Amino acid sequence: MVTKILSSREEMLLEYLWEIDRPVTTSELSCLLSKDDWKKITIFKTIQSLCDKGFVEVTGFEKNVKTYARKLSPALTRSEFYAMKFSNNHMDEKLLIDITAAMVGGVALSKSDKDALVIEKLENIIESIKKEQKE
Repeated sequence: MVTKILSSREEMLLEYLWEIDRPVTTSELSCLLSKDDWKKITIFKTIQSLCDKGFVEVTGFEKNVKTYARKLSPALTRSEFYAMKFSNNHMDEKLLIDITAAMVGGVALSKSDKDALVIEKLENIIESIKKEQKE
C-alpha cells in the first residue's frame, strides 16, 4: 500500500487524472493542463514524482511520431486514496462518526442524535447495496 505524503501540486495532478478517467500520455496531459497555466516541466516533474511514490503507473504505450510515449493512470482510485489519507492521519472511530455526521448534515446534533443519524445513513447505504446485488 502507498503511504507517502503528497504535495498539493501532486494531489491536484492526481485529481486531474481521476477526472480524465482514462490512460493519458504526459504530452496529452500537458495539452489538457495548459489552459490551467501548468508548465510542461512542472507536469513532467510532478508525474515523475507520482510514479516514484507509486501513485501513478504506466498502463501502456502509444506511438508518438517516431517514439513511444507512456500511457499513465492513477495506481489507486480516489476512494482508496482518501481512505488511505484518513487512515494515515490516525483517524479513530469517533472522528469517523463526526466526519460521517458532518457529511450528512448532523454537525449541530447531540452525540446520541449524531450517532443515531450516522447509523440510519449507514443502514440505508447497506440496504441500497443489498438491493443492487439482488438485481
